[in-house]
Amino acid sequence: MPWTDQAHLLLHKADQDAVIVRRSIDDAEISDEIVGFHVQQVPEKCHNAV
Repeated sequence: MPWTDQAHLLLHKADQDAVIVRRSIDDAEISDEIVGFHVQQVPEKCHNAV
């Protein structure tokens, strides 16, 4: 896979993690650890895309 395709894929996955965070941040049934994991994944995937 060319690096640009991989970078776009990682950025798309980072965006998906951000969607999960936005939708779950106020949901009391979802633990802080799960939300925190996805919060951490967003910059990590963006960093890896670069």
